[in-house]
Amino acid sequence: TANLVVTLWPLPGNSAVEPMLIVACDNGSPYCINPETLQSIGKLEDRLPEIKGKKMQAHMRMDEARQRLILCSSSFDTDDKTAKGGASSIVEFFEVDTNLNVVSTRKWSSRFMVFHDYMITDNYYVVPKNPAKFKWDELPWFILGAKRAVEVFEMDDESCGELVLIPRHTDGEAL
Repeated sequence: TANLVVTLWPLPGNSAVEPMLIVACDNGSPYCINPETLQSIGKLEDRLPEIKGKKMQAHMRMDEARQRLILCSSSFDTDDKTAKGGASSIVEFFEVDTNLNVVSTRKWSSRFMVFHDYMITDNYYVVPKNPAKFKWDELPWFILGAKRAVEVFEMDDESCGELVLIPRHTDGEAL
């Protein structure tokens, strides 16, 4: 799937930082746009170096009570000898305050899985875990640009899906 998501951050009147539209797409680098002129004002990673080079998810969340924008990246490690199928997924959350400071990060890894979106609660990131398997023989074609990313994996029908609860504010284990 392909998504394009636009979020206004920080909300007007809540920061010394001028509000901007943050435009994000799956597995890319979000861009910042002036909400009045609709002119590009650069990549978000230029303002948030913590996300530089990360494959960001299109979906962002706002925690209005804490005045935080929540961003998520996902990547995979194809050399994880401990994971089923030899690959693992790495999910990382970034909580950004109204002054564009990353005030919290949380990294979690799992055997290779696919997820498209997530939710938040006051205390958890909620991630739907869909176990998947790499089609290793298709990977070179993807690297060469001859295959789409969705063509190099398939759902693992022998494993059950899960809802994973990842603590937002403690170093506790995911549930």
